[in-house]
Amino acid sequence: MSLAFPKLTFLNMSKNNLEGPIPSKFCGIHLEFLDLSVNILSGGVPSDLAIGSPQLFYLRLSNNKLKGKIFSEEVRPHILSFLYLNDNNFEGPLPSNIFLRSLIVLDASRNNFTGEIPRWIMDNTRLLQLDLSKNLLEGLIPVEICNLKSIYVLAISENKLSGFIPSCVSSLPLEHIHLEKNQLGGELGHVLFNLSFLITLDLGYNNFTGNIPHTIGSLNSLNYLLLRNNQLEGQIPTQICMLNDLSIVDLSFNKLYGPLLPCLSNLTQAKKDAHLRMAYYATTSRDSWLAFLGWIRWKRHYYDRHGLITTSFLMDVETQVQFSTKRNSYTYKRSILEYMSGIDLSSNRLTGEIPVELGNMSNIHALNLSQNHLIGRIPYTFSNLQEIESLDLSYNRLNGSIPVDLLELNSLAVFSVAYNNLSGAVPDFKAQFGTFNKSSYEGNPFLCGYPLDNKCGMSPKLSNGDEESSELEDIQCFYIGFVVSYGAILLGLAAALCFNRHWRRAWFRMIEALMFYCYYFVLDNIVTPIKSRWCRNVG
Repeated sequence: MSLAFPKLTFLNMSKNNLEGPIPSKFCGIHLEFLDLSVNILSGGVPSDLAIGSPQLFYLRLSNNKLKGKIFSEEVRPHILSFLYLNDNNFEGPLPSNIFLRSLIVLDASRNNFTGEIPRWIMDNTRLLQLDLSKNLLEGLIPVEICNLKSIYVLAISENKLSGFIPSCVSSLPLEHIHLEKNQLGGELGHVLFNLSFLITLDLGYNNFTGNIPHTIGSLNSLNYLLLRNNQLEGQIPTQICMLNDLSIVDLSFNKLYGPLLPCLSNLTQAKKDAHLRMAYYATTSRDSWLAFLGWIRWKRHYYDRHGLITTSFLMDVETQVQFSTKRNSYTYKRSILEYMSGIDLSSNRLTGEIPVELGNMSNIHALNLSQNHLIGRIPYTFSNLQEIESLDLSYNRLNGSIPVDLLELNSLAVFSVAYNNLSGAVPDFKAQFGTFNKSSYEGNPFLCGYPLDNKCGMSPKLSNGDEESSELEDIQCFYIGFVVSYGAILLGLAAALCFNRHWRRAWFRMIEALMFYCYYFVLDNIVTPIKSRWCRNVG
């Protein structure tokens, strides 16, 4: 198949059902923009695509079934600045000819690339966005990555990377770091330093150790902090309260201890745009970005005249984070993420009471403090959480009653206080919200009312399993008491015989007489009758 459109420079064939290989020859076509994404194309990327289109600036091949080679090794397009290979079946080591000096964006995520991240990545000094997530990459993060002086998005999540994060990363103008779901380790002190532009930090599901460093207070622009499922310990640093733009905090499944910080109530809902910020590019990557804008302006008249939307050329950079709420894990992105806020401190070793100040977070959507060692009452100020959709306080040591003012939370969809020491009547959530699961209140034997079976003012009703367990405990207590009492009597008797010689003599005479009587009783009643019967039978 060949294409012959000598004046064609823009070709968008995305979101169709095109299948088969990419045409081997683009005869006479000097393409600058090519989008073949979201089709069913297969095979490799032909070398002619770059040879026949030396002015190719933008190439999107996302969401196909492509595999094999990406160009050929001797072909290295010199102008290509935007390369999207994500969501295909490419495999093997990352080819050297995709790390072009001209690249501004490289997205090779969701493929099957293996091996290590090549060290010649250092040549991409114009790179703004690098996404290698959801592959099979392993080994260390090369220190050469610190030569990417203009990079603002670094996404290498869901691979098999190990070792430490290079300390020089803190000198890069990064806005979004996604390294979650790898095997990275070490402490975070050298990472959380001087990243004043950072908006997203996702290091969840790794093996990071040590404390959360106090330098976290220097991340003035941070919106999303996700350190879930690591080996972090120590107390939550008070410096985290200096981050006034935080909207999502996930420190769950670590070994953090100490009290909850009242200043966490300062959590606000960030309104910053997590997408493209042109003013920032103009200062950090002036040549790359202005070159792209110049190309857009140069082509604007032509494309507008033909009814094409020029905004579709802009980089579709999007921030997305994974956060657990309503007992499920969700991926938030685009505008939804901008309005999402939540705190997850579950599965740690936090102690003390829940500060009443946490009730001031009127914009928060999810709060999870479950599986800690919290005590005291549920703060009455929680009735101020007007936007909350999920509130989980289960598996703690809370006592007292459930504040009836929680009925005012019209947005509340998931509420759990299971396995605490709460008492009193359950507020009538059924009348307010329909029905609530019984499991949300289990483990509180002194709670009563719907949806529990316990009646107010009476001892809690035991289930069949509880009754059987209670009977077994009674039998065990009886046997233990019997053995202890019998042993005490024997020890007392032995002590009396040891210290009183008259009692000792009387004891031995009694034992001797008892043995004498027993001997003749057995002889007269058992041995002699058997012997006489045997003799008669023999005679």
